[in-house]
Amino acid sequence: MNRFDLGITIGHNSSITLLKNGTIVFYIEEERLSRIKRDGNPIKSLLKVKDYTNELETVNIVSTEDIPNTIWNGSNPYAELLSKIGIDIKKINIDSQNHHLWHNYTAFYNSGFDDSIVVVIDGAGSRYNYQGVPYFEAETIFRTDYEKSKIQFQNMITNDSNLLANDDNIKLNQNPTNVKMYEAVTDFLGWHPIEAGKTMGLSAYGTLDERIIDLLNDDYRGRGHFFKPSYPAKAILSGFDNLKDDKEFQQNIAFRVQKDTEFVVRKLIEKAMELNKDCKNICITGGYALNVISNGKLVNEFKDYNFWFEPCATDNGNSIGVAKHFYYQDTKDKQSIQGIKDYYLGFEDSLNLSAKKVLNLREKYQVSRQDNINKIATALHQGDIVAVVQGRSEAGARALGNRSFLFNATLKNGKDLMNKIKKREWFRPFACIVLKEDLKTYFETSVDEAPYMNIAFKSITDKIPAVTHIDKSSRVQTVDTTDNKILRKILIQYKELSNIGVLGNTSFNLSGEPLVETTKEALTTFANADFKYLYFADKDILITKGK
Repeated sequence: MNRFDLGITIGHNSSITLLKNGTIVFYIEEERLSRIKRDGNPIKSLLKVKDYTNELETVNIVSTEDIPNTIWNGSNPYAELLSKIGIDIKKINIDSQNHHLWHNYTAFYNSGFDDSIVVVIDGAGSRYNYQGVPYFEAETIFRTDYEKSKIQFQNMITNDSNLLANDDNIKLNQNPTNVKMYEAVTDFLGWHPIEAGKTMGLSAYGTLDERIIDLLNDDYRGRGHFFKPSYPAKAILSGFDNLKDDKEFQQNIAFRVQKDTEFVVRKLIEKAMELNKDCKNICITGGYALNVISNGKLVNEFKDYNFWFEPCATDNGNSIGVAKHFYYQDTKDKQSIQGIKDYYLGFEDSLNLSAKKVLNLREKYQVSRQDNINKIATALHQGDIVAVVQGRSEAGARALGNRSFLFNATLKNGKDLMNKIKKREWFRPFACIVLKEDLKTYFETSVDEAPYMNIAFKSITDKIPAVTHIDKSSRVQTVDTTDNKILRKILIQYKELSNIGVLGNTSFNLSGEPLVETTKEALTTFANADFKYLYFADKDILITKGK
């Protein structure tokens, strides 16, 4: 008999994960269905569970805050929704007090390690209270295996200067930790605090600035006279209001917070290593695990360690960790949950291009059903943009070829061209795909692969300017024979034409929109944006604008 378990994470970037006998049936973020960026309330996604099962062994709900029960009968609203659509629930687990623990388990189970150090580098996790005064998780070091997980060290944050504590294992004070420093600068620059990728992109244009003395105090936290706490939402950068519109200063403050937080992360990793001299496996998760520049430096500096940078490192991934954990607690079935095959975890039926729809498309566009890989490679070689949609959508923040824009990495104006199409800021860099066997031909690195686009390497060639940032860094996705067969075919054919084994790859969406999920959204984006080719790989249908 099949067993189904459900994980739900509530809050920004909410998601659900459905397991069948321990294996992920699907993972989806609510924003992909609601089309509301960072949607924190999973409703549409929960309605999809009914398509797979009428019975759940466990429903496992995690959040950083207590979830109010319904007024009428005092039940959990998400469990009640599932019940009202005809799903029988045997057991409900609800937790708002162990946010970092679920980050920890998501990374650990997905890594495939049997035993690992896990470092959570987060903004503000679960809320705790001391005599009515709140404080929050920020950074935690765990030692985790399949039978236990132990906290070895924690940094905490609070808004109240009267609630301060320090010992060997817990550091609690007002001054912000890494993610909160980064969020403060991001907010200062005019963006949403968790849009840190923009700050990371801008940082490469900056330099040391005498107007910005060290942002860090002796405890490797943000200096109190620069940062004012407003947790859990953010810290506020102060003292520079007269420079908010100074473009040079904007670049330099981004540069400084990137460099200072990289330094703090290295110190945190070194502490974790010192606490665990018998372990060479390290998982990095929490929001800062998406800082690809820092990740690249870690793998190059600590070459004798095995790093796992969790692709679903923000709160979105915790539905995976909690579902796997309670499944394992009941079954002790390690084999089903250990590691993860890939991150193409969306619905199998999101893309449905019917014969009738194809006929309708022929009235507006050219539709090709033969020799398409060669046509795509040729179009890319000639400088055109091709959107590729296929199979199940990617989990996490990175498009890995199932919902991607592909473009010619050799174009000098390639970055500007893509930023114009996606309506992004001029300084934003783009990632790339490379044949796994060609990785070290184009990039300086000590690792052999990076299939999830979460490590930046230094480019060692001037032949791919569209995906080489001003600091020579490139966020890379390697493509092996088993990773993504369509991407690999396109890359190989393109390389035969161009003698270059690298293509630009960025998410198939426009600025401010979630990643494309369905056929309808793919066609709508195609109609509304200035690119020429859309390829539905599952049907081998290439659509071209113009008759």
